[in-house]
Formats: sequence, C-alpha cells, structure tokens
Amino acid sequence: MVFDSRGKGHPASARVAASLRVKGIPAISAPAADRASTPSPERATHLFVRYYDGVYRYLCALTSDADAAEDFANEVFLRLFRSLQADTVASDALPGWLYRVARNLVIDEYRRHH
Repeated sequence: MVFDSRGKGHPASARVAASLRVKGIPAISAPAADRASTPSPERATHLFVRYYDGVYRYLCALTSDADAAEDFANEVFLRLFRSLQADTVASDALPGWLYRVARNLVIDEYRRHH
C-alpha cells in the first residue's frame, strides 16, 4: 500500500491485486507481463498492479496534492491501456514511458493554469 502526503494509504493497486485473486485469474510474472506482445485484460491489470503505486508516489511528489496525483495517475494508465491496444509503447521502455507521461501531464496542467 502506498501512503500519500497526508499519511493515508492509497489502496488502488492492492484492491486490483485482491480482485484478481478472488476471481481466480492466474498471476503473470512481472517480466512476462512487461514482455507480452499482445494486449490483454490480464496484462493491463498486472501492469497496473505493478506500476501504479510508483507512478502515484511520483505524482504526489510533483504535485503535493494526493487527489490531483490520483487523477493524473488514472490518466497515465488510461493512456497506457490505449497505447497497448494501438501497440505504440515498447515493452522494454515501459517504466520510463509511464513516468514521462506522468511528468508531461503535470507540466501541461501547470501551463494551462499559469
């Protein structure tokens, strides 16, 4: 569980991981999920579980606002899922891609308001 700037836990990825166990969906190893060449709901879910907490913490550090960080993180993963469907993101560059998209979203939002 990730803790936001107010010391409260953010259970999003924990909820998703728990729902996978309840539904009996077999776990995909982290490297296999990153390397998988075809998009699937299981791959998308495992990528979310693996990377969401780190992206959320990064956005909390950038914004100092847990609610805004959660909104940005959700947008990052929406873009990831769209890119997986379009096959426009390379598996070996996935972590860097996620953090770059997160940073660019914050910069774009800052530019809109300043």
